[in-house]
Amino acid sequence: MEALAANPFHPQFGKRPEYFIGRDYIVRDFLCGLDNPNDPNRVTVVSGIRGSGKTALLTDVRDTLDSKRFAVVDVTAGPHFLQSVLDQLQADSPSAKRHVIGLNAGALGFSVGVATSVKEPEHGFRYHLTSLANELKSDGRGIVFLVDEVHRANDEMRELVITYQHLMRENHDVALLMAGLPQSVSSVLNDKILTFLHRSNRVFLSGVDAMLTEDLFRRVFEKAEVGITEETAAMAAKATCGFPYLIQLLGYYLWKGKGEALSRLDVERALLNSKADLFRNIHALIMRELSAKDQAFLFAMAESGSSVSMAEMAARLQVSSGYAAKYRLRLIESGVVKATGRGIISFDVPYMQEYLLRHSES
Repeated sequence: MEALAANPFHPQFGKRPEYFIGRDYIVRDFLCGLDNPNDPNRVTVVSGIRGSGKTALLTDVRDTLDSKRFAVVDVTAGPHFLQSVLDQLQADSPSAKRHVIGLNAGALGFSVGVATSVKEPEHGFRYHLTSLANELKSDGRGIVFLVDEVHRANDEMRELVITYQHLMRENHDVALLMAGLPQSVSSVLNDKILTFLHRSNRVFLSGVDAMLTEDLFRRVFEKAEVGITEETAAMAAKATCGFPYLIQLLGYYLWKGKGEALSRLDVERALLNSKADLFRNIHALIMRELSAKDQAFLFAMAESGSSVSMAEMAARLQVSSGYAAKYRLRLIESGVVKATGRGIISFDVPYMQEYLLRHSES
């Protein structure tokens, strides 16, 4: 029996998996939108919890783009990321006359000064980005901006989006794809200055269809000549809950422990190992980012069941229904819980109830 040389499943963060499923329609819609200057998909804002495949999606778009038609700006929205925007475009521009060597925030608002190797008056971010866009336009190319890890609205994010809007008005061939955690994206969308983004295509990364996941496991292991029944593939797919990171984790451990055929016991063992990584790398980070009261709400919810009524939550927490509703909205916005019926909520993160019960102090 010949096996593939390396494990084809990649649970590392930030790396596009070899088998990337369930997000192709988002990539397709964005790329197809580049053929129509009026397509709303040209500005797409993606949100999802950790492990839902945001970075892999951006990487897929970047690797698919035609570099002869577009210059690609691929940045993470950390501190001073506008400098990286200019640096990447400068490196990709037809002319290297202007070398950006420094960008500083002004004392009032966000007036930026950019020092260059060519003697000229100090100008702001918009001036330099527009100049680079003009150079690329003369070369028959547009710009695609890929912005990952979007944080809450700040001056740099406002400057980028406002400048992008001006580039559109000036008929530049530009597109913008942004991704971030739900609460961070919500902050940007609700910013009073960035109302332009309300007209964007907004996508929330939900779970991957079980049939796609089942098909993936069957294809990968059959290609490696490892026996896998329909029942075993279906069991493995169900265990992932359609969560992209867990699909890669479970596949990784199934591959690591594979023999001539996969059994139900192999899936159970792989799931145990996968949960350990999932709890450490996803659940613990999610909880760390929540307030103490948000955490208390979740612990109480876990003790009530995987699905619970808001009336029961208010009674368990000994608070008013209005008070409990505030935390319900916060946790829905963060992607941790979801509304599943009138007055009913349930967990929207795989195995969250199990994690909370394991870590409950009571």
